[in-house]
Amino acid sequence: MSQPRPPAPDLQSSDIEALLTRLRSVAKFKERSYTTSKNVHIPLLRQAQHDFRTGTGPGPVVCLVGDSMFERMTTTGRTPNFVAPWPSPFMLDETTMSLAADLDQRGRVFNAGVGGDRIQNIAYRLAGTGEDAQRAPSDSSQEEGEGKADDGCLPALLPLLASFTTIKLWVVQAGTNNMMPKKGLRDADREALRVLLRTLLDVNPTGGECRVLVTGLFYRRDLTRELVDKANDKIRLVVDELNEACGGERVAFLPACEEVNPDEHLEDHVHLTPEGYRLWTRKLAPAVLSLLTSSS
Repeated sequence: MSQPRPPAPDLQSSDIEALLTRLRSVAKFKERSYTTSKNVHIPLLRQAQHDFRTGTGPGPVVCLVGDSMFERMTTTGRTPNFVAPWPSPFMLDETTMSLAADLDQRGRVFNAGVGGDRIQNIAYRLAGTGEDAQRAPSDSSQEEGEGKADDGCLPALLPLLASFTTIKLWVVQAGTNNMMPKKGLRDADREALRVLLRTLLDVNPTGGECRVLVTGLFYRRDLTRELVDKANDKIRLVVDELNEACGGERVAFLPACEEVNPDEHLEDHVHLTPEGYRLWTRKLAPAVLSLLTSSS
């Protein structure tokens, strides 16, 4: 019979509040971000937390943070959230099938992807609104997809994830929904990404430091390749700056899979087909395994 685990030592309240304050400086409300986090992700994590503390279930070792590219792993990719194996056999092919057992041995993967999320919406979900907040941060310009300010209270996802003290790797796919025709990824979005990544680096597991894997943005049908290339250059620069500030290689950048052809492997202007996910998995799964192995 499994023995209950002692309560995991949470981050000091002053430390976690500083991280949440940092995230809220760039956070923006979106209706779908609010509802998915409150009704799907948080209940799943709370149940996992109960199982972890009673010794009946594992804590997450990898957390996928991002937009529909991750969320659709649970639908198009047929990979249920927080179950083994990750990725599902549906996303694997003969090249990556052998990785499934190795990844499974490393621990569970929690998928915190939400369709339509911009970098600022991801920050909103991680930071929540605070127990006493009456309104969530919103964009006064009312950009498409942002919605009106939320009158409810959204619990913060970050402290809940941090409470397991088991996460060794954050995988971030963000910026797709920030890109605009003719403008691409704006400098303000680049700064929001830096804040997001810096915050994730400050949430460490017991007895070590976590790492972050940032995945590059894919080519799309509605934007020029030049705009996507410039956006990825900005993201890579953020990664380089953070590594310099950390004095190490705690952040890795994984370019988008070159084999993914927008004319063949997208269901619409941006979302991957099943074959697109299999091609991505050929690069993503080995990168995740490599970083978990090197951090052990």
